[in-house]
Amino acid sequence: MTNANKQEYRQFCEQAPDMPVFLQPWWLDAVYREDWDALLYKEKDNILAAMPYGRHKKYGFTTILQPKLTPTTGLWIAYPENLKKQDIEKVLDMYPSVYDESKEQNEWFDDLKEIVVRLRKPDGCP
Repeated sequence: MTNANKQEYRQFCEQAPDMPVFLQPWWLDAVYREDWDALLYKEKDNILAAMPYGRHKKYGFTTILQPKLTPTTGLWIAYPENLKKQDIEKVLDMYPSVYDESKEQNEWFDDLKEIVVRLRKPDGCP
């Protein structure tokens, strides 16, 4: 796990007063026992989107699972007022790289792929 991403994510959360409790770094530290990281989408050193995740190893397989006691996690986008469709596409392009890292497909990522496909449809884009 990269400490640099975690540190930047912590700073991002400090600047986002509406960040949900289940995406707060202190919560992630508690449920993942500090074994988590975050994907960050940045432009000009500004974080526009972040997705924290934790890896779980069991029987030699590495998976990304929803932590216990945590009903929701996922992508958090700091929507600017002048959001463009191209910006959403760039954020959505982050997902395949995370999915490819996990050799073990699980229900959570299958749902995630379905959401990404729906968002990429022209009528599914906000």
